[in-house]
Amino acid sequence: MPRHYWHACKWSRRHAESMDPALIVAHRRLYGALRVKMGPVRPTGVARCVWMRLQPKGLGNRLKDLNWLVVLNRLLEVWAEAQVHFTVLQGLTVKGVLLGEGWQRMRFKDWVLVLLVLSLIKKGLWDAQCASVQSNVEVEVKGIMGCVRAELRWRFWVEERKWGYHAAKEKWKLVLAGLH
Repeated sequence: MPRHYWHACKWSRRHAESMDPALIVAHRRLYGALRVKMGPVRPTGVARCVWMRLQPKGLGNRLKDLNWLVVLNRLLEVWAEAQVHFTVLQGLTVKGVLLGEGWQRMRFKDWVLVLLVLSLIKKGLWDAQCASVQSNVEVEVKGIMGCVRAELRWRFWVEERKWGYHAAKEKWKLVLAGLH
């Protein structure tokens, strides 16, 4: 098992719910009982509306984790450079992104695309930071933005194959200008 599973098992053994014979064999019910007892898990000091805005269902778990790191100020952002490469981010501030200021004028599907771009940028920064620590390689911001554009192109291509060119183009119109 991965290391974090061992940690979760060790943590759950300290609670009475994990000793209930009916819950021991039903891990989903045990997990549900522990979640009810513990309440919603989010960083302290972060409002629920901010937390929910940065954790939409369409985003992968790794990208959600990176959003968590940004909210906790654990991952630096290269905001000015990102705005140059992606016009969809122009006019937004870091505070606006975290607190939702200025997002009211966007439709939900546009907001999800903006959040996808931001999350992929954070993923690129995280990967660059890991590469720097592991192999002492410095990655330039242009390289990170190139990787983000490549990932977005791939995602557009997948949706184009799935839904057709015009439907994908309509959904991705805010981001397409930054992909070329």
